[in-house]
Amino acid sequence: MSGRDERLAQREALRRAEARLPTERGSTSESALPRYLGAALNPVERPRPHSELGSGMSSGHARRGHRTVAHTADLRVEAWAPSRELCIAEAVLGIVAAFVDTSSARAVSARRRRLDGGSDEDLLVAVLNEVIYLMDSTQEIPVDLDVTPRGDAVDVWFAMTDAGELTQVGAVPKGVSLHELRFGHDRRGWSCSVTLDV
Repeated sequence: MSGRDERLAQREALRRAEARLPTERGSTSESALPRYLGAALNPVERPRPHSELGSGMSSGHARRGHRTVAHTADLRVEAWAPSRELCIAEAVLGIVAAFVDTSSARAVSARRRRLDGGSDEDLLVAVLNEVIYLMDSTQEIPVDLDVTPRGDAVDVWFAMTDAGELTQVGAVPKGVSLHELRFGHDRRGWSCSVTLDV
């Protein structure tokens, strides 16, 4: 089956599963999971390694990706994408990939949050803090997500899996550091650098 056929099959599986997929009680909407997260109901397709993508931050193309960067005693992640929302998603995926192997993970639930911040940096921190809160309170980890702009806020759909089913490959983040936080855009697209306490 070709990659395109697999994606179509995944989207169809999502449509069939949307009615059965649990939503969190008290979420701001009981609407169906966005179609973008169809891959989360099947083994997650991870972005190609950084060496295959090239750095969107250093090339002339606003590609989408993330990487971890050496940092003393903490976790530092850089992410880049054509849009603010995709860059936030890449930052989340980069952080998760730094401490668990999600290569064969399947989503078991979806959680929706509306988050806001006074600036782009505040918005990034709000999303990352929500990821850490969800990991601590639900023992679930996002394996995919969809970030949609809503004025100064964003709606985030997290496709979650049970943390106990994943292999830990690094230290679990405990909080987002504001030290050396960077999030912005230029002619090449959006990029961010964020440090997490582990």
